[in-house]
Amino acid sequence: VDAVQGLIADDSGSGTSVDLGGLRRVGVVLLEELMRAKVEIRDGVKEKAKAIAAEWKGKLAAASSGSGSGGDGGGEEDGLEKLCFLHMLAAFGLVENDGFDLNELVEYAAVIARYRQVVELCRALKFGDKISGNFLLY
Repeated sequence: VDAVQGLIADDSGSGTSVDLGGLRRVGVVLLEELMRAKVEIRDGVKEKAKAIAAEWKGKLAAASSGSGSGGDGGGEEDGLEKLCFLHMLAAFGLVENDGFDLNELVEYAAVIARYRQVVELCRALKFGDKISGNFLLY
């Protein structure tokens, strides 16, 4: 869970040049493998992951509202960040009863529809009847 902390954009302006896109691509792969391994996540780890996800969600919401695009954000970095965020939720089992707005998460899935992982990710997040068949054919 500590590795996931580094995938969140750093707004501190510290001047360090980090390729967040590259880190997030690696993060997606690691989180996919964690999902596939179906490892049992201990409560303490899950709580830490939930806190990180809540912080990350706040930054995503701030970026969406600040973009002036109505939150649809179609940029590559925006999509990759949402892809990574949703993988984190799925890998740590954080969707159900964890305070995340399912409709908003489905909107994030619409932003990342172009990624090959979206179908498996939507199944893992149990979006089920929240998305249409046309969405998955995007």
